[in-house]
Amino acid sequence: MTAGNIISPLFQNCLRIKVIIIYTFLLILTVLSAYFTGITAAFFLLIIWTVLFFVISSFYIPALCSSEYCSLQSKGIFIKRGLFFKSSVFIDYSSIEYCILIITPSDRLYGLCTLIILCEGSREAIHGLKLHTGERIISKKRRRDNEA
Repeated sequence: MTAGNIISPLFQNCLRIKVIIIYTFLLILTVLSAYFTGITAAFFLLIIWTVLFFVISSFYIPALCSSEYCSLQSKGIFIKRGLFFKSSVFIDYSSIEYCILIITPSDRLYGLCTLIILCEGSREAIHGLKLHTGERIISKKRRRDNEA
């Protein structure tokens, strides 16, 4: 069994929501500091936050999402990632000790999750999985544990 990339294209939207929340928080802090201190430097901070938001949402998030690749194979999970520093990892199903599913509120909005896989001496996180895919990996792990 070999599947293609199991990371959902909706992961990009989920990251954008997180960036918007952080940007909104920084924007509120900047406006409040400008209001209470009367310093015009807050205006320049506002310009910097706007430029950073534009760069991150327009260039970095799409590039980051396209650099992530994960596939389920018959013997294990293949993960390839890295925008600046490339890395590839193959996790054999038999070496998986523990799996954790994490669902944040923005992930829940799109039906996504993060799967954290703990192996012998290492830890890998797969972001942007569909919830049913993460549950399927965990159930496969449980079946293998019950067979052993």
